[in-house]
Amino acid sequence: MQPAAADPSIAPHQEDLDLARVFSAYTISAVAWLLFSTFVGIVLAYKFGAPEFGSSEWLTFGRLRPIHTNATFYGWASIGLVGLAYYVAARSCRTSLYSVRMARIGLWLFNVAAIAGTVALDLGYSAGDLEYREWPWSIGVIFLAALVVTAWNLVATVAQRKTEDIYLSNWYTMGGTLWTCIIAVVAILPWYQYGLGQVSVSGFYMHNAVGMWFTPLALGIFYYALPKLLNQSIYSYALGVFALRKFRLWCTMAPASPSLDCAPTRSIAA
Repeated sequence: MQPAAADPSIAPHQEDLDLARVFSAYTISAVAWLLFSTFVGIVLAYKFGAPEFGSSEWLTFGRLRPIHTNATFYGWASIGLVGLAYYVAARSCRTSLYSVRMARIGLWLFNVAAIAGTVALDLGYSAGDLEYREWPWSIGVIFLAALVVTAWNLVATVAQRKTEDIYLSNWYTMGGTLWTCIIAVVAILPWYQYGLGQVSVSGFYMHNAVGMWFTPLALGIFYYALPKLLNQSIYSYALGVFALRKFRLWCTMAPASPSLDCAPTRSIAA
């Protein structure tokens, strides 16, 4: 007696369920961080009119402000964009995620870093007046681990694609994740924690955390969603890639770091 043939629809259905669960977990986590960071922002706004409100040391403006910005950046935006990047990678490559387990580990690491950073900042443990880099370096290592896991999972997912070409969105999301791994490594190197090196890397990290992390991921999602919403193709992918490569990298470095004043002009000329 021949065994019953496996239903070919079961595997794709399971892949869809796995992707939906990963995407839901990232979305729920990102929304929780959005609500938290918004609440802290409201408290900060209220303290402008009533500075005596919350006079205890863990509710001072100097501690709550970096908690608000870091929770927004690394709690809400990072987790939300990574969840969307996983969705776009699987859908545009017509494949499953390389590893659902790695996606969950990455989410766990992102949340551990954000929670530990929030607690450390509220207790007064800070790397100093470094925009978006106030977390102690040890917590930055946890965030770097989350980035490495995410980059590995994204690249491996695209590598097992069932399409001939790599859709543009994935170049943005993979590139943004890999670039940010480099940025995060530079940020925790000990010789960049003091003196002129600290100032220069502070400007480098501050602007590239926006320009090489959030911007590429958001653009990748944009290039996936817009054609679907408009039911037509993007006019020119090359224009977007050229603009990001030639203009974004240099145009915002000079104002906050001892970089050459001619850097934005040089970028535009290029």
